[in-house]
Amino acid sequence: MKLFKFLSVAVFLLGFAVLSFAADHVIVTESKHDFKTTVAKVKTCIKNNKQATLFNEIDHQANAKKAGGQMGKATLFIFGNPAAGSKFMAAYPQAAIDLPLKVLVFEDKGKVYISYVNPADIASNYKGAKDHPFIKGVTGMLAKMVENVNK
Repeated sequence: MKLFKFLSVAVFLLGFAVLSFAADHVIVTESKHDFKTTVAKVKTCIKNNKQATLFNEIDHQANAKKAGGQMGKATLFIFGNPAAGSKFMAAYPQAAIDLPLKVLVFEDKGKVYISYVNPADIASNYKGAKDHPFIKGVTGMLAKMVENVNK
């Protein structure tokens, strides 16, 4: 019986730790604007960044509708800095699976959110990457982007 109680507590704590980890994987910030304005502001931030290239903008809601489905508003921006990103990928070739960067604007229950994968989490996939200048740079850039969108 004691073993069962111990294992139950251990499983509960492990489950809590996994949920905490998952919560840090994606940074989600509520927007102070409506969906359309938030999408426009994110796009403007990317385009105004002289070092960034906007590779694609995907309207998931429109694509779902074309396929006969339905979903809430969600627009994904795929962008990056080829000069900086290629240096990171040269050091960590498998990082090409995580790059270019992505920012998702989505609406859920009437609220609009801006989200992206935590760069520290990307770095954790590659030994020694947490101290790479690319990770430090994109961490600041993404936080500043969200801050600017919410002005």
